[in-house]
Amino acid sequence: MDSIEHPVDPEMLAALVDGRLSAEDRAQVLKQLAESDEALAVFAHLVHGVPVPDQPKVVPIRPPRRWIKVLPFAAAAALPLAAVTISQLRVAVTPTGVDLASAVTAAERGGTPLAPGWDQRSWTVLRGGAASPEPARARREQLIVTFRLGVRALDLQVALAHRDVALAGRLTGDMLELLKTVGFSDIAAADYSALRTTLGTQTVDQSIDKASRAEKELGTFLKSFSFDFGKWVGAAELAARSHNASFFTDARTKRFVGKAINNEDLTREDVDALHVIAARTVAGPTNEQLDEMRGLLQEIILRHGG
Repeated sequence: MDSIEHPVDPEMLAALVDGRLSAEDRAQVLKQLAESDEALAVFAHLVHGVPVPDQPKVVPIRPPRRWIKVLPFAAAAALPLAAVTISQLRVAVTPTGVDLASAVTAAERGGTPLAPGWDQRSWTVLRGGAASPEPARARREQLIVTFRLGVRALDLQVALAHRDVALAGRLTGDMLELLKTVGFSDIAAADYSALRTTLGTQTVDQSIDKASRAEKELGTFLKSFSFDFGKWVGAAELAARSHNASFFTDARTKRFVGKAINNEDLTREDVDALHVIAARTVAGPTNEQLDEMRGLLQEIILRHGG
């Protein structure tokens, strides 16, 4: 990032944390954060409630939230904040990972278990390193990471529902690797590290609760449709794989698909696939239709998961 002409104003940054800025001032401060390493460093101190060096009295008025909601995830990916609109960050209403996992595993209790290796997704290896300086590519990288985090948050809950602690540990490790590419994600990483440490020493129900709390905090931080979409698509693909028609006739699935179809982050192929799925939810899909839907969902995972 380059230096900016205007000096960093810790008071303005503190007001941003507290939500006390006008729309005009907020836009100016967000632009400064996108262009100045110094401003970003001061902002990081304020987010965590740490006094700013040389100005120890400058702290947010209200106790700092665990996550700062006004900083878009795109900042961590070096995407100019001015290019990120509220509509791009809106969150679709979706069931939690534990609810989705319960819906996925319901059919297994009737005798249709997921085969070993169900957690193997078809996306490519995600390379680490600095985010692209190109806005369009940076946003693409951001969406891939958030989508994968959503899928893995769902997979983690399914593993725990299966009482498979070893697999839950591996999936938690996958999430920690993804979080290494996300700026300001130290709290999320701490949550999932704590979960992995206690797997096997706590009851599975306690681990499910801990994973649910970590997922909620992560979703609040990312504030991204891609995270919710990843959870739902991951669950839907597993449900189709195990011929779980009840997942698709559930009112929550119909509600989510209806909202997702209008999201601007989806491609024409995504929307067409969701229309097919929506049509199948009316009367309930046959096993042949579930196989067709699984293919469509796998294609969505490849498009969004990289």
